[in-house]
Amino acid sequence: MGPLMGVRVSPGREAGPLDRWRARRLQELRQDEIGRVRAQADKWRNGLTGLVGIVTTVSVVKGRSTLDGLDPWVRITVGGLLLLALVFATLGIFFGMRAGYGLPRREEWEPTARELLQRERREALDAVTDLRRSIALSFATVAALVAAIAFTWYGPAEAPNSRTDVAMNDRHPTEHLGR
Repeated sequence: MGPLMGVRVSPGREAGPLDRWRARRLQELRQDEIGRVRAQADKWRNGLTGLVGIVTTVSVVKGRSTLDGLDPWVRITVGGLLLLALVFATLGIFFGMRAGYGLPRREEWEPTARELLQRERREALDAVTDLRRSIALSFATVAALVAAIAFTWYGPAEAPNSRTDVAMNDRHPTEHLGR
């Protein structure tokens, strides 16, 4: 073994006013991080819930008449898109609520200050991830709804002779083509 090399350590430059301000500001941001994320998540959740309410109301008011006169494959496609939009919206609301409020848990240990700080940081990062998921699902919901509306407006109409209605009179059935 050769001789040990010495390591020389010297102090860095002295912190200036801007360095101290930055350190205080970072500490403030960290302390309120989870609160800010939860407030944003709450607003997104409310918006997505409103969107689902509007879609539900329009679907109930317009009802099945929206699909009358469309090819069967278009009706199935519209139904699938609306179901997909409902799934996206439900997941988006769930992630928005979890970002806004977290999940309930039972505490059975007394964490150290370091463990508390680490857990708060992890909760904030998880809430940001959930909020981003909620936002992405909000846009996916709107995209599925726009596609469903486009199919109802611009989808091909049902062929005029594709349905057969049968009317009965007193003596014999009479077949009527069309509507």
